[in-house]
Amino acid sequence: MFKERKNLRKVAAIAACLAVTTMFLGCKDKTNGNNGEPNNNGGCNLTASITPVSGFEKNEQAVNPQWKNKDGATVILSTDNAGGRTLEQFVTYQQGEYKKVFSDAAFDNTVKTTVAGRNAIEYTYTYSAYSIVMKARVVNLLECSNTKVYTITCSSLATTYESLANDFQSMIDSYTLK
Repeated sequence: MFKERKNLRKVAAIAACLAVTTMFLGCKDKTNGNNGEPNNNGGCNLTASITPVSGFEKNEQAVNPQWKNKDGATVILSTDNAGGRTLEQFVTYQQGEYKKVFSDAAFDNTVKTTVAGRNAIEYTYTYSAYSIVMKARVVNLLECSNTKVYTITCSSLATTYESLANDFQSMIDSYTLK
């Protein structure tokens, strides 16, 4: 029992690391690439959302919308300024930032896809923290006249990732922008 609690605390710490990394991505590079002037997001005042599946509870204390289940799996919806980048360029930038935090991050399965009828790029990656191996699926959508990137990050222990894949997919499929 003690070992299970200790591992659950480690998973929570890893999820917090991922959340902080996602938050930093959302705080960096707030310019549109034109002499450092702030990006006005094309007047876009839309809000992205996803609908949690049963077993995932909203973490009200998180900076970005975040849902967690009892086993420490998380789904985070974050927003970032595209910084004048294409979606492909943003994904390259994003993966570089993750690599800075998780030096052993291994990326695979990067594919162009659609989510809610919108163009997206998704990939999976594994990383470790506190000797625990995690797996994450990241979906990026370029919205608001190509000024904002919405990122859905689904992560869990690598050993439980496949058992959560349908839940993660349902939450990704529920993405809306209004």
